[in-house]
Amino acid sequence: MPGTAHPGGRPIFDAPGELRLDRTPNKHVTFAYGPHLCLGAHLARAEIGAVLAGLRDLVAEMRQTGPAKPVSSIFLSGLGTPPLALKAA
Repeated sequence: MPGTAHPGGRPIFDAPGELRLDRTPNKHVTFAYGPHLCLGAHLARAEIGAVLAGLRDLVAEMRQTGPAKPVSSIFLSGLGTPPLALKAA
């Protein structure tokens, strides 16, 4: 299936359905690679780093209050926005 973490039926990651920010090596192709590398890849990585750092400073506790609804289309598949409860720091 195109756009999955299982090219040719072989999983690239263990537990591909889990969000794990500490995955190494992280061989996903979100921004492509080589001559096709997304021009905004470096900016996007810097932005998500700033967002996560800010979130870490502002939120003391975050817990999921229900299941995330799956998102599936011809272009992507994964989890949508999960319902979250946040406790301010």
